[in-house]
Amino acid sequence: MTRAKKRSLARRVLCSQFGEYIDNTETDQTLQRLAEVKETHVLHAINGHPKEWLSDDQKHAILRWWNSDARTDRIVASLRRRSAESWGMPKVRLIKHEAVPNCGSYEIRFPDGRPSRFVYWDDLAGRRMRPEMVDSAVTERVAKIFARAEQRRLDLNRQRLG
Repeated sequence: MTRAKKRSLARRVLCSQFGEYIDNTETDQTLQRLAEVKETHVLHAINGHPKEWLSDDQKHAILRWWNSDARTDRIVASLRRRSAESWGMPKVRLIKHEAVPNCGSYEIRFPDGRPSRFVYWDDLAGRRMRPEMVDSAVTERVAKIFARAEQRRLDLNRQRLG
């Protein structure tokens, strides 16, 4: 199995267990912050460790790599991959959350950075705190309809722009 296939399989397993866990905006912001970290900050972090953890050669190797084109190239390449992924085919995602058995929400997550929308449900009618709360089947249908409508709107806007 190739490395790419292993990575894809691992991502599917993680998503099936924990839901969508990668936030494109947050990932891009983290990569941008990494690009801005100065050598002095790295040196300060290294010097904060006990001396027996790293030899002088290892410390110098870390600093050489930090100042190298290899580090900046890696960050730039990661940003390009993230940007191509997020600009290519933006998708509205529907994520089910169920922290308590028979009770939870569907999150409608937008690729353009808008805050997520949540639709709440509870399968035990006696436990519902609000009259507008319904069971999971109805909530799932409502969330899917809303997500599809938002996706169509995004697709139409993308077609108009390009």
